[in-house]
Amino acid sequence: MLLNKYIPSFKRLTILTFLNPSFLPFLMSLEDDIKLYGTKGAVLKHIHDNESSIPIEPFVLVPVGENWRNYLSLIDTLGEHRFVRSSSPVEDLRNASFAGLFATHYFAGEQSVNDVLRSADSRNARLYAWIHGIRESRQLGLIFQRASDSAYSGRMLRHPHVNNILFVMGRHAEQGRGTVGFE
Repeated sequence: MLLNKYIPSFKRLTILTFLNPSFLPFLMSLEDDIKLYGTKGAVLKHIHDNESSIPIEPFVLVPVGENWRNYLSLIDTLGEHRFVRSSSPVEDLRNASFAGLFATHYFAGEQSVNDVLRSADSRNARLYAWIHGIRESRQLGLIFQRASDSAYSGRMLRHPHVNNILFVMGRHAEQGRGTVGFE
């Protein structure tokens, strides 16, 4: 199953699949969404569709390889303060994450989208893929997401070699807006 390559947090779900076969349909449906939207997009979609108690700012998913301009009328419904985020099927693989290599930018038109799309072919992304033997396309799906009106913003990441160590970084958003989602 292709999903066995994907995100380490899903290792627990894979183990649970053996204990509780009812998880298998979830894993299979997520695999299709990962191919279509990339990992971040698939996770956001899953949470939005299945976990209504978790607040997530509104977003628009642009499938991998599709022209984002075809979604402009939907993107406009997100309001004035928006981000454009990368979402790739090769993000968060079991042995490679691409963390910090694919971009997220404040959406200010075509240039910000181009910057995000170019991040998949940056020198660092190409080198990281080569080191980790990743030959799959690094094509990106895009997530356009409304910025949250939060007092704090930050990121949470796990240690790349030790699964039980988690780093939480944040800053007070004295000006502007933060974003809520998966980075």
